[in-house]
Amino acid sequence: MFQKWLGNQLKKPTGFVSKLVGKYMEKGNYEINNWTLSLLNIKGNESILEVGIGNG
Repeated sequence: MFQKWLGNQLKKPTGFVSKLVGKYMEKGNYEINNWTLSLLNIKGNESILEVGIGNG
């Protein structure tokens, strides 16, 4: 039962713990996100649009 609840929270955080789940996901993805950004060679005035997954 807990695993199903946790899976649903990681898929679409809702309720009173949603902010905690979002912060947990942000912390867990920090290194891979920074690595990805480093590969993009972004110039100072460019923007990035991430379409798809994320913690909002």
